[in-house]
Amino acid sequence: MADIHTQVKEAVHTTASEKSVFTELEKQRVLRKIRSGDTQSAKKSNQFVPRMVTTIAVAGFLLFIGGIIGSNLQSRNIASQSDTKAVAEKFYPNLQYGEVLNGWSLLNKGPYEGAKSEPSGLLHAVFQGEAQITGTLKYYDIDDSERPDQILFTPDKLSLQSLPVEEGRHPDLTFASNEQRKLKAVFGLGTNRMDIGEVTLVVDNYTARYIKGKTLPDTVGLKEIVLPEEPEVQSTPFHIQVNQGQKLELSAVLLDRYEQFKVTKDKQALSGLSPSEVFQLYFYAEELQDYETQYSLFIDDEEYLRVFETYEDYLTAKQQNPSTGLLEQVKAGTLFEHVIDETSASVSIEAETTGLSFGFSKNKHGIWCVNWLPIQ
Repeated sequence: MADIHTQVKEAVHTTASEKSVFTELEKQRVLRKIRSGDTQSAKKSNQFVPRMVTTIAVAGFLLFIGGIIGSNLQSRNIASQSDTKAVAEKFYPNLQYGEVLNGWSLLNKGPYEGAKSEPSGLLHAVFQGEAQITGTLKYYDIDDSERPDQILFTPDKLSLQSLPVEEGRHPDLTFASNEQRKLKAVFGLGTNRMDIGEVTLVVDNYTARYIKGKTLPDTVGLKEIVLPEEPEVQSTPFHIQVNQGQKLELSAVLLDRYEQFKVTKDKQALSGLSPSEVFQLYFYAEELQDYETQYSLFIDDEEYLRVFETYEDYLTAKQQNPSTGLLEQVKAGTLFEHVIDETSASVSIEAETTGLSFGFSKNKHGIWCVNWLPIQ
């Protein structure tokens, strides 16, 4: 703009110098008119000539200024187009239509529809392909200032190798509105901000986006949500022994283990026992009201929350809420041991009208122990 001001000043000076000063011939003509007494004609001439000269000067000035401004606008437009082209060339450089990146074919690359032809204009590159990717699903609640009620997906580093992502970038991914609703329904999102790890998705189209000075998520099409397979549960029926007085009894082998554990409270005495056998020890202690031994059967690894910090707390709870009714259900019900996986198991207690599940976990030494609050 400073250059334009300088050129205008020069134009005004040049125009005034060339157009507004009388030549010697014009001076002689005016002088003759005055001497001949034609003052009225001279007066008219004096009015007409300056006006004519002024009009010529103004017209020349306007034409000159218009030329300067037009030239500058044209120069700026050319520079802007050149800058936009330079930015576009840096966005997936050397990748042309139909070429493939990480198994994805480029369909289109250029300014996004409606983008300004400026270096800060939005660019996009559209790819077609398919990939199964794993990562973290992030939900932003409705009060979030940047992404209210939106879902983003951050793929892990291995998944980036199966997406059309330029080297050095690790973008978040977003989805169309209908696909966001589907993800919310499947993963129970929509109240508070939440991150869900180890989510696997299949995506079948990809739009990379770029705008100078901003970090934008890329957009993917959601083809499938890959849910984890349900573990195969091994179920085994078993029976417990009761004597003629309907008191629960143990086999000789289990009774020996019980006596060892009662004395030592060392869980190594339970090594090698199945969940159903630990189940029988627990309810044998219930039959004898040997609550101290029963308390010692609960898992005590550090990562588990202890519902009763001490045996005294547990004893108080048992005295206030005796579980004789549960013991009778165990004696009368049909029992199944269910091994869910390497560290989780349960025993189902199935009666004619009710069904209960009693939970177990393996401790860090590989020994089956009773879960805190085991009844489910």
